[in-house]
Amino acid sequence: MILTPSRTGALKRRDAINFFNRNPSTPPAWTKWIWRSIQVQRHSFLTWKFFLNKAPTLSRLLRKGLVQDQTCSLCTVGEETSDHLTLQCPYSRYIFHSLLKDMLIKGPVPKRLSDLPTWLDTKVTHPVKKTIATSMLTTFFWFIWMERNNRIFRGKSLHKRELMGRIKAKITIRLQFSVLKAAISPELIKVAENYGTSISDIPAISKPVQWIPSDSNWLKVNSDGSLSEDRGGYGAIMRDEKGNFIIGAAGQSNPKSINLLEFQGILLGLELGLQIGASRI
Repeated sequence: MILTPSRTGALKRRDAINFFNRNPSTPPAWTKWIWRSIQVQRHSFLTWKFFLNKAPTLSRLLRKGLVQDQTCSLCTVGEETSDHLTLQCPYSRYIFHSLLKDMLIKGPVPKRLSDLPTWLDTKVTHPVKKTIATSMLTTFFWFIWMERNNRIFRGKSLHKRELMGRIKAKITIRLQFSVLKAAISPELIKVAENYGTSISDIPAISKPVQWIPSDSNWLKVNSDGSLSEDRGGYGAIMRDEKGNFIIGAAGQSNPKSINLLEFQGILLGLELGLQIGASRI
């Protein structure tokens, strides 16, 4: 790796990211599972290398002629690849499945890292639960890697239950520095309790809004946009001066600001008007 010095002579994290990711303008979908403010950055960086298959596993080192044995130090059976070390090794699999159980996540777990993000997307949809899950994921990867290193370089090992306890303790510490707020449900309460934290309740707030009719022979478009941590949506609806529904539509996007989503909603409304040949909107 060649470092081009910055003004301070320091290597920035983004420079390293761009070095490993040959197409940084289109980040993979799994990046949203590792790069969050709640994460320990070194945990995220290691997890990111695993997803890119850039972690220095024994199988990679063997191909480079740096080692002569690629046997996994955790199970002493399989070949130490990124997929095996994190998802296939019986030692790691026991810990990961136990952590998923505490998240109330059920179903067959993928055995390949390339399939894991999509699987998690279908299993974890609530923003607060996703925050806990991302912290769990990167912490798990880090501690599995540290256990692997301790066995190879220090000859020391931990029982899988002891390592799992340390992982959960670390997750709890991270979550205690975050304010988790959501409309409380029994599922979220249980997940928070399993990871030694709590969730502040956000009561539902209703705000009455009065619709103002348009002038005679004019159509009126109302649009809106909303943005969460990793996805956004927008929509538009068209009515006549009496409030009768004419046409409506909605869409999804991945913008960087709520303002852009609002503009997309307005644009959608105008496009709907063109579709029906409306001239007074």
